[in-house]
Amino acid sequence: MSNFPYPSFDRNTPYGQNFIDSLNKTIKNVGLDIAEQKTLLDKLVLASTGEVSIMEFQDLIPNKTDSMSNWDISAALQAANNKIVATGKRGTIKLNGMKARLNSLVQLDVSYVQVSGGGAILNASNIVSGPALRVVGTKSQNSLPTVDQSCAYFSSFSLQGDTKSPRGLSGTIGIEFDGVGSVGPSECKFICVNIAHFERDVVFSNNAYLISFFGSSFSKASCAVHAPAYVRNTGERISFSCCEFSNSDVLVKGENPQGAFHFSQCSFDYPSIKFFEISSIQVFLTDCHIEGDGNSFTTPPFTLEGNGSTLVMRGGKLMLLGNKPSYPNVINIQAQSDRSVGGGALFDGVFMFNIKPTTGIFASGNGYITMKNWFSYDFSENFSFLSLQNNLLADGSFNNGSLVDNWFISADSSPIVNRNKATNLSLGISAEDSQSSTQSLEVKKLTFGGQTAKIGLAVPTSNNDVRYSSSFYYKKANANIGTGKVYVDMKWAIVENNKDGVPFIKYSSSPLSSSVLDLSNVNNWVNVRSSPKVRKPSWATHIILDFNLSELTAGNTFYIDDVYLGEL
Repeated sequence: MSNFPYPSFDRNTPYGQNFIDSLNKTIKNVGLDIAEQKTLLDKLVLASTGEVSIMEFQDLIPNKTDSMSNWDISAALQAANNKIVATGKRGTIKLNGMKARLNSLVQLDVSYVQVSGGGAILNASNIVSGPALRVVGTKSQNSLPTVDQSCAYFSSFSLQGDTKSPRGLSGTIGIEFDGVGSVGPSECKFICVNIAHFERDVVFSNNAYLISFFGSSFSKASCAVHAPAYVRNTGERISFSCCEFSNSDVLVKGENPQGAFHFSQCSFDYPSIKFFEISSIQVFLTDCHIEGDGNSFTTPPFTLEGNGSTLVMRGGKLMLLGNKPSYPNVINIQAQSDRSVGGGALFDGVFMFNIKPTTGIFASGNGYITMKNWFSYDFSENFSFLSLQNNLLADGSFNNGSLVDNWFISADSSPIVNRNKATNLSLGISAEDSQSSTQSLEVKKLTFGGQTAKIGLAVPTSNNDVRYSSSFYYKKANANIGTGKVYVDMKWAIVENNKDGVPFIKYSSSPLSSSVLDLSNVNNWVNVRSSPKVRKPSWATHIILDFNLSELTAGNTFYIDDVYLGEL
């Protein structure tokens, strides 16, 4: 306002002659007529009822002989709200840092009311059912909630349920946002508000949208934040910035397909069951910190199910501490139809630490997941596979009548003119044995040990910075025929085709990982996994599995099945 060309005045100064003179001088300089002057005066002076203290309603506090911390201010707080609403103008309820009780429901109307707590502590432990505070909006504008609800703020107070219960009393709610008809508590802001010890700390019911929380905390609940299903006109852009969610069974539960949660620079710490339970809702996190006790989870601490369920985490840190993890996967994703459509999960630019699911697989279920540009410490133990649904092979279980993926003989003592048969070895589909279906890949050494014999599996690589992992099963065909070992390396490579159309390895890196298949007498299916967690160099066109069979003796035959090779 320093550049405003007319004399300024302080509307908070008592309305004495100096104030009126200053106001009149300003109005005259602007050049308004009488009607316009009256309108301006109404807006400047009469638009707000100012501040209301609940101490104006002491007669409604029943137990003032006790310590203030035992005062039940429910009726007084409700009366303060009602007084402001009756004026039809916006006003502020001042709590002045008091410590008192709420023994019954209080309904606050954001169309007119805002609350400045000043560090107040409100004890709602005597409420045994329903919400302690219900936030509503009753004023409409063009059949919609009035836009000036965006001015409503609620700041600097704590709301506590029954602290004797580690997760609050069953059926209790800290704050419920709800509306009737076409109006409701949209566009209000909550700043530095602490809510704890309710079954559900915050619930978003009807006509609740465009609601923002800043620097607030939610804890000690069965469910800290809940967007239930079967609500009306609810859920658009519910946002949390620099907030903390902790020490609850489930930190965030979303079931409203109309809605979306947005979290920025928030912390999610130590739930006992889940960080997120997502059902047909979208959740977006930016630069957030997620930390929990990996030893305590027995099921995936993230779950997604239903049509359009989405979790996007960009930046931030994911940590599951403990050296005896008990969770099979980090996230379970159950798509409504299949992974090719609908929602899923995206992790992009996230720092991962100590993510060690017992299966080695980050994600389970049939849903979509992708992970880009993730980071960790150089020697941090992390998961081996992102999801077995992310297989880059078209037919890893060899269900077709011929080889579909890029299997080929890569080395032989004679020139290679056929990708499946050479002088020293052959490979092809077999129905003799299988790990999971009815067929497998049969690999046979045709000549004596020491003769050059290699096969390869090559998969084109995608963009830079991606990492790969692999898994396959093998089994010797006949325990009594042949001896020797097969040496398997995962490598980066440049793969091209020769003049006969057979792939060949033009150049490859040193092994990223190595495994040994002992075919002396193995006749059971054995699983081999590789997860080197090394980023792709820019020159590589393919990731390959290189099988060296040269040591095998004549007639030694083995099967390969259920092959997985995918991005990590």
